[in-house]
Amino acid sequence: MSIGFPISVPRTTTMTHRTTTISIALLIACCGMLSLTHAAQAIVGGPAGTAPMAKPSLSVTVNTDASTVHPGNDVTFTVVIENTGKETASSLVLRDTLPKGFTVVPTSSSTYTYAFEGTLEPGKSITAAYTATVSDNVTTGTYADNVTVSATLASSVNAHTAINVTIPRVKGAETIAVTDPIPTLAETGVGQLDVFFALCGAALVAIGIVGLRRTYRI
Repeated sequence: MSIGFPISVPRTTTMTHRTTTISIALLIACCGMLSLTHAAQAIVGGPAGTAPMAKPSLSVTVNTDASTVHPGNDVTFTVVIENTGKETASSLVLRDTLPKGFTVVPTSSSTYTYAFEGTLEPGKSITAAYTATVSDNVTTGTYADNVTVSATLASSVNAHTAINVTIPRVKGAETIAVTDPIPTLAETGVGQLDVFFALCGAALVAIGIVGLRRTYRI
């Protein structure tokens, strides 16, 4: 906006009058631009053209060496952490809360925690691997862990993986229960052992009779 303030001067100074009016208008316009600049700086919170502060950004994935396990088995977890941001990440901490009945080897704890030394540069990744044991009393079902990774100036990230637990079936017991069951006396009438004992009894009776006859002959 341009505002002119006329100044009364003699006619002999007409050119000077016009020059003074233009100068005042330019001064007011410059002041208005400066005010707008300061207002913009106040809104963005810094000097005009200053980029936002760069921060690290994390991503995490977790996998296991087996998707299905049995009670008493070991399972290995592998966690990959990547810095996808534009700033170096520091003070990285990994925490994995395992499912109920899973314990970390060899601490026997249900939570795995590890603090990484050093820093993680943008575009770089690090890997952690650890083993857990499935307790013998874990029942059949699908279980999941909960991985959390945090770092200075970075938002925490989470991930999990599903693990199926099954109880193995004893094939020998199934075979005995289903095929060729042992017959009972009620089903067969007379068993082979009964016949054997009957024959043995008859033989003993015959031997006894023969012995008695020989005794009386003497």
